[in-house]
Amino acid sequence: MNFKKLVQIVNYVLARHEYKLNYTKLIKILYTADRECMKIYDFPITDDEYCALPQGKR
Repeated sequence: MNFKKLVQIVNYVLARHEYKLNYTKLIKILYTADRECMKIYDFPITDDEYCALPQGKR
């Protein structure tokens, strides 16, 4: 994961919301942005890896 890139993305999202955004909302926005970027360009914005657990459990 490229932390410098991630910090820039978080700063951009926070700036768009006047730096008034709670952590959960920020994570949801980043996840949605990654998902949409993967649909269009076949790579995530944050270079993060996602995985799904069976039935949401470990």
